[in-house]
Amino acid sequence: MLNSLNWITREAKKTAGNKSFYNIAEHIPELPKLVAADEPMDGCWHESFRIFAVENLGGNTFDIEKLKQVLEPKQQGYQNTTNAIHYLASDDR
Repeated sequence: MLNSLNWITREAKKTAGNKSFYNIAEHIPELPKLVAADEPMDGCWHESFRIFAVENLGGNTFDIEKLKQVLEPKQQGYQNTTNAIHYLASDDR
């Protein structure tokens, strides 16, 4: 899988030329290793944030410790906070 993502990323960045380009892995379940320093993607959907939001922000429960964890993606294996893409809904759900 990573070989094909590397190829797609190279081609997309080549096509974008001088324009900024940010590759987002729409991978569920989230896979922080896709956005490691020498891996092809720049960001990854932060599925655990979406799960937390649905369970805690829209219901009767709220866990402040879990909120702190999902707002700090480094605790979940991401190298940088900019690698985690927080979202609440997608066309895949």
